Amino acid sequence: MQKNAAAQTNVSKQFIERLPQKKYQARVFGKWEQVGATGEISVPVRYEPSTKPRHIVDHDWSKHALTLYEVVAHETCNGEAVTRSC
Repeated sequence: MQKNAAAQTNVSKQFIERLPQKKYQARVFGKWEQVGATGEISVPVRYEPSTKPRHIVDHDWSKHALTLYEVVAHETCNGEAVTRSC
């Protein structure tokens, strides 16, 4: 949350122009590629009001989300194989 309307407008414009860069770690069920493998996922996503605040893949939508990933570990969670990536 921003301190005033001008700051909020500035931050909103940065997101519209896709300036912010975000970094996440994810745990994915199943065993992906080897540790150290990298790749990219580029799919069109849109906000889905029924699953707020999640987004869904929609091939009829023009806004693509680009995710660059690196496999950092293979683990077990509750007896299930998972892959940790960032």
